[in-house]
Amino acid sequence: MMKSIVISFFLCCPPAAVPAQAPADAFPVRKGILTIGSFCEGLARMEAGNNRYGYMNTHGTVVISPRFEAAGDFHEGLASVGKEIDGRRRFGFINRSGRLVIPYAYDEVKDFSGHRAAVSKNGVWQYISTTGHPVLNSRYVRTDTLRDHLYSGMYREVRVNPMQFRNGLLLVRENNLYGYTDTAGNWRIPPQYRIAREFADGVALVSAGVKNNRHETMQTYNPDEVPFAWGVIDPAGKLLFTTDAEIVGDFSSGLALFNKDDLWGFFNKKGETVFPARFDNRPLPFTDSTAIVQTGGETTGIRNGKLLLLHASGSIIAVPLCNASGRCILDAGAAFSEKLLPVKVGSTWGYMDTSGNMAIPPQFDQVTPFREGLATVITTEGRLRVIRHPGKNNVTLKK
Repeated sequence: MMKSIVISFFLCCPPAAVPAQAPADAFPVRKGILTIGSFCEGLARMEAGNNRYGYMNTHGTVVISPRFEAAGDFHEGLASVGKEIDGRRRFGFINRSGRLVIPYAYDEVKDFSGHRAAVSKNGVWQYISTTGHPVLNSRYVRTDTLRDHLYSGMYREVRVNPMQFRNGLLLVRENNLYGYTDTAGNWRIPPQYRIAREFADGVALVSAGVKNNRHETMQTYNPDEVPFAWGVIDPAGKLLFTTDAEIVGDFSSGLALFNKDDLWGFFNKKGETVFPARFDNRPLPFTDSTAIVQTGGETTGIRNGKLLLLHASGSIIAVPLCNASGRCILDAGAAFSEKLLPVKVGSTWGYMDTSGNMAIPPQFDQVTPFREGLATVITTEGRLRVIRHPGKNNVTLKK
């Protein structure tokens, strides 16, 4: 039985032992702004008092007025926006000037990747270009058939699951086999795999045969339940290696999580083990060349536990969950972003760096990961702020 992690990780206290230093504000937040999202391509979604969304730049200047009923982040120069039309929410896309370049015509939309976005109209999904023209029809949109094993596969749910372009390739299923097409719909890796995943970190996981001679009738997969052995391919379709690991995660920072005999470890793109399978708790994937996993803490609360920072080089830094004063890390972000990890010590949030030092001591009620050198936080007094990345001016949390 795999053990669950004690710290609860989210996908974005009492006075500190060292003086809590207030990080520098990037700019004063204008009155009437209720929320500010993460910065993407130099712009952040913001919500104004009229419950409408607009966008600000990294100087805090509102460059697209808050007039949209729904809004997403910018990707490849375009962001999705929503408007109520005839009693239904419709979506289109704006450019960085705020001009509607793709009209409010869709019931659902996904972000652009590879200059393509998946959109749905009247229940039919397809891919459009950045000019709004249809380029790939519904056959390129992944549809998963999920079966509930508790009912011997009798219960089924069909779920549309549009993929994104990764490494310029789109995961597509044809005749129950998976392959990869380019942005024009041409096969770059022909459909030949019973199971496959999107490219991540320049490689993709594909089926490399069935384990234990089991026959599987599912048209899709839960990555933690498939009976297939995994192989790793490059964007040309070359098989790099195979593994007999029971569970394999996607690659990031050159490493992939794997499970064998109910223990977790990481291997690299050559299939070489960098961290042997010895962790009871499931580590979080690598970001910024650092992964996190909790050890200990199961028998005496968390006071004998540690947060391990695994570096892609193979080194490990152990950070005690609790210090001698009884201040404990009770929660943490799902991943490092720009070398900083949100952590909750007691009742307030701060940021830990990849060496285990508190770069920004806990002092906030809510925080977001750093993006493009900025993070949005809410103080314990309820004030919305945008703070700058502290760089190397780190303060060590006193043990």
